[in-house]
Amino acid sequence: MKFSPKSEKEIAEANLIPVGTYPFEVMEADSKLSKAGNEMIELQLRIFMPDGRERSVMDWLMEKVAYKLFHFCTYSGLAVEYGNGTLKSTDCVGKTGYCTIAIQEDKTGQYQPRNSVKDYVRPVTNAPGAMAPKPAAPSEHMEGDPY
Repeated sequence: MKFSPKSEKEIAEANLIPVGTYPFEVMEADSKLSKAGNEMIELQLRIFMPDGRERSVMDWLMEKVAYKLFHFCTYSGLAVEYGNGTLKSTDCVGKTGYCTIAIQEDKTGQYQPRNSVKDYVRPVTNAPGAMAPKPAAPSEHMEGDPY
């Protein structure tokens, strides 16, 4: 048998979404408490790849990571909920938009690299993914929005 040898890192990275901006849809959302006891919403995102495939990525929204919470709400049509200071997990299901995907390395070497959501961003016209969902209607510009 002939094959191209790969390192363990190369094998792990072959299953990852490359770093970049992609369209997403929230498939599931669940209200939980973080290990520190803070309220958060756990999201299961469907990421639309340029080749038509889909991948699943988990993310967590919490007040402690304010920029990500603000951007998710602003760019996925939940600006009113953000402005009211309340967001329910049920508000998130079915929402669409764009996110920046990163590759998170485990510094201890115990776990394989994994994808993570770096941030939620404004809709972009040159994002990869021919199978992109229709992005949410742009929300009203919120005070303090740096973009």
